[in-house]
Amino acid sequence: MQLLETLGKCPVCSFPTGSNNKRDDAFEIRGGREYLSPLADTAKIVLDDLMAQMQSYECSNCRAFYLEPWLNPYARSRTFITGHPIHNVGWRNLQQWTERGLIPEIPGGIDSLYERIRTRVGNFNSYVEFGCPFQGLILGLAPYEDSELLTRTSASQFAMPTKHAHRRLLPPLYWYLKLSNNIFRLSQFLTVIRKTRDRIRGRHQSSASVFRLPERSTFVPLQSSRFWSTNCSMFGASCTALVSRFSNVTVSTRPEILKAETHYYDVAGLFNVLDHQDDPLILLREVLKISKLVVCMSHDAPFSRQHNFGLGREFFYNLPRIIDGCEIELIGEDGANSLFFVSVQGELVHGAI
Repeated sequence: MQLLETLGKCPVCSFPTGSNNKRDDAFEIRGGREYLSPLADTAKIVLDDLMAQMQSYECSNCRAFYLEPWLNPYARSRTFITGHPIHNVGWRNLQQWTERGLIPEIPGGIDSLYERIRTRVGNFNSYVEFGCPFQGLILGLAPYEDSELLTRTSASQFAMPTKHAHRRLLPPLYWYLKLSNNIFRLSQFLTVIRKTRDRIRGRHQSSASVFRLPERSTFVPLQSSRFWSTNCSMFGASCTALVSRFSNVTVSTRPEILKAETHYYDVAGLFNVLDHQDDPLILLREVLKISKLVVCMSHDAPFSRQHNFGLGREFFYNLPRIIDGCEIELIGEDGANSLFFVSVQGELVHGAI
C-alpha cells in the first residue's frame, strides 16, 4: 500500500527540492510515533521503516524545514481524521484548565503576552484566533467560570455519546474515547485530593489571569488534510462545539472572516497552526490583512514527523523577504517554541508567494 508521496518541491513555497539542502538534524528520528502508529497498524507495515523513508530538507528560499517524501492524501486522512483524531496538546490544556484553572504554557506566559500586545496596539477590543482554541489567548484569557458551564450544566456536551452513537464509531476510536473519558474522571478525582492536600498544608493555587477576552472575540476552525480539524473530539464533543460555549467567543469560518475589512481585528492568534496547513503563507497573508497585529507561536527544531514541515525561527526572520512590508519581532522562546509578533505597514496586497 502506497502511503508516501514525493512532490519535488518545498510544500511551503514550492522551491525545488533539488536546490535545497538535506538537514538530517531538523526532525527527530522517532518523533511523532504516537500519531503515525495507527497508520502503520492499518497498513500492516513497520512504523520505523516508514519514518526512515522521510528525508529532511531545509528550503533555501523560505527557510522552512520539510520532509520528502511524506504522507499522501490517503495516509494523511488515516492519520489525522480516523487514526489519531485527537490533538494531544489542545485537549490536555483544556483538561488542566477545567480541573485546576491552569492556562496554556507559552513562552513568557499569557499575562506577559497580554501586556506586550497592549504596548503595541493599546487596549485591544477585538481578537480572532485560528486552528485550535485551546493553545492561545482564548483559553488563556477566558473567565474560569466558563469551565463550570462546560462540566456542570445539564446542557453541557462534556459527556460521552449514547450507546447508539458508540456503535457507529470505529472500534479503536470508541475505546480511545471511552478510556479518555475515564481517565478524565479519574484525573478530576485526583485533583480534588490534591486541592484538599494543598488546603490542609496552607498552600494556595495561583489565581487565574486578571485579564479577560475582548467582548468581540472570534474563533475560526481551519480545514486541512494535515490537521485534526473538525473531527477533533473528546469527552463527547468537538473542540469547536466546546469553545462556542465560552463567554464572548463567536465561532466563524475562514471564508466568512476573510470578508472583513482591512485591519478589522486588533489582534489575531496563530498558535502552532501554520505548520499544519496546506497553504501556510497564503493563510498568513490573509490574517495579516484583516488584523493589525498577528501573534504566531511556532515549534522549533527538531520537529516531529507528523509535521510535513517545520517553521522555526529562521522561517520567521526570513518573512520580510517574502511578504512586502512585513515586520517580525521575537517576543519569547523556551527551547521548544518561539513566539513572534508579525505585522505589515498599510494594507497588504495579495500577490505571488
